[in-house]
Amino acid sequence: MTRARRTPAHAGPARRAAALTAAAAVGLLLVPPAPAGAAETGEECPTADDPFIEQKSAAIINLGFPQSWELATGAGVTVAVVDSGVDVDNLHLGPDVVLPGTSFVSGPGVTADGRSDLYGHGTAVAGVIAAREIEGSGLVGTARDAKILPVQVFVSEGDDDVYNTGEPNSALMAAGIRWAVDNGADVINVSMSTDSEDADLPSLTQALDYAQSEDVVVVASAGNHAPASEDDALTASRYPAANENVIGVAATNTTGVVDAYTVHGPGSDVAAPGQNVLVASLGNRGDCVGGVDRPYSSWAAPFVAGLAAQLRELYPQASAEEIVYRILASADRPRLGYSDPVQGWGQIRPVEALTMTIDPTIPGPPLPRGLKRERPEATADVKALGAAVDPWADARQAALWWGLGGVGLTALALIVRPATRRRTASAEV
Repeated sequence: MTRARRTPAHAGPARRAAALTAAAAVGLLLVPPAPAGAAETGEECPTADDPFIEQKSAAIINLGFPQSWELATGAGVTVAVVDSGVDVDNLHLGPDVVLPGTSFVSGPGVTADGRSDLYGHGTAVAGVIAAREIEGSGLVGTARDAKILPVQVFVSEGDDDVYNTGEPNSALMAAGIRWAVDNGADVINVSMSTDSEDADLPSLTQALDYAQSEDVVVVASAGNHAPASEDDALTASRYPAANENVIGVAATNTTGVVDAYTVHGPGSDVAAPGQNVLVASLGNRGDCVGGVDRPYSSWAAPFVAGLAAQLRELYPQASAEEIVYRILASADRPRLGYSDPVQGWGQIRPVEALTMTIDPTIPGPPLPRGLKRERPEATADVKALGAAVDPWADARQAALWWGLGGVGLTALALIVRPATRRRTASAEV
């Protein structure tokens, strides 16, 4: 996408399962003073003769992404995935989709261009954003023609004895964001988080300020919450999601509700599906379902990053602030003029975000300075979204587990292949 940079005005049964530990907050949870991050990922999905899930993603369908592709598909837009790298051996995410990026990690199996992933988290996130369609698979990205720029900032939790930095930390997250800005990213997805006591938070804040000054949209997960943990606060400020220059994304369950598994607070600007999300897998290079057991914000954030890519294609001269405004203002919520700490401004609505008119008289988020009313008509009425259809409801007992945890947080994300192999489905977080 060509645009001027500017400073904005204002499994059959699962054959095999792998359990991985990680610090999570929409995938990754950074908890100082220990390495500030972690991610929900699966080491590999169950191997099978047919690694693909034919059934379409309920989340994609119910949000109206197929209709939105008539308007924009993310063509010409580059989305950076600051994460565990992206596996280009997955057929949905080949070298024609995943650009050469960079890695801030060194060690066995790591490539300098970020196009390797030993953990699976970044590959899953990238698949939600830009997976290409493959015959026999229902997986397709929300911005199905966008390019992915991989920025590898961790390998997995607890591998510092093998790699120069195995675990996620906010200093590398900040460095990755800066690198992405300097290397052509139009949108940046960060499915990780840290808390307000992180000693490296100032460097992360500066990196986010830099992205804002260079007119880049940053999307981050709001964070995952473990209700059973007394040390894990339900309401908290998680970063980068809580930063004013970032779209923080809460995760909805299969009924479209943000429940107690997502951190509540200033990091929730909008909501998107985080349960039973069809994703790209690592081990078998096919498909998985993410979040079979519960919603995870790691998988919710890339829905919003994909929508941002669609908007950047359709409105190439729009500032990052206008892109953010369109996503927030068009979201589905009970009361137009109010945001809350649970779902923010509501669940995203791709078609409405792409077609809305700018009208400051309509209740909603503040209009960015310099953004003028387009025409007098109001935006489309906010309508309640129905409960998401759960095509994998009968497959929850078959599982490949993805661990998600950290100091004060342990969560498990299931990766499932349904018991019925007659080309029905396979899944992850």
